[in-house]
Amino acid sequence: MITTFAVNQKFPLYDKLPSKDYDNSALNYNPDGSLFVTIAWNNLSFVEESMVTTEEVRFRYLKEDDYMLLMIKFGDLSPLEFPFDPTLYAKQNIKFYINTNRFEIFLVELETGNLKGMRLLGLHPDFINHFVSHWQRNMEIPTFTVEYGNWISRIRSFYTVDEIWDRSTDIDWK
Repeated sequence: MITTFAVNQKFPLYDKLPSKDYDNSALNYNPDGSLFVTIAWNNLSFVEESMVTTEEVRFRYLKEDDYMLLMIKFGDLSPLEFPFDPTLYAKQNIKFYINTNRFEIFLVELETGNLKGMRLLGLHPDFINHFVSHWQRNMEIPTFTVEYGNWISRIRSFYTVDEIWDRSTDIDWK
């Protein structure tokens, strides 16, 4: 079955968003071997829509032991955090294997469920290798989901998103 994504039409994965009650973003794995991001916001402005779909994208990550938090910043917008637990896919019998550098970004208006913007990036091989090797190790830790959730909660209780961004490591593709 082919899924069609069209701007200003209902986002086909709307029912799978983490929440429809508050702004959220999520890093997801597609069983075709690619990664994609959903950014679901209420009251999207034209400026926010434009920044996500056209401005410079910067990546950073915060790492502590076996835990890693990916962050993305679009132009002058506040950074977004993207916790990612690869063990959730194995628990659903979905093979986790990244085999493409394709990274899709979907911007969704929460009130309507409409797709407001799409963007496609090609990730540098170093980016993929760095994160995938880390996520592969995470999959070998039986208690990873609980421990990772606790770590994310602890980080959020001590720091704002901007402070997490400032403490994070730049990902330089050049």
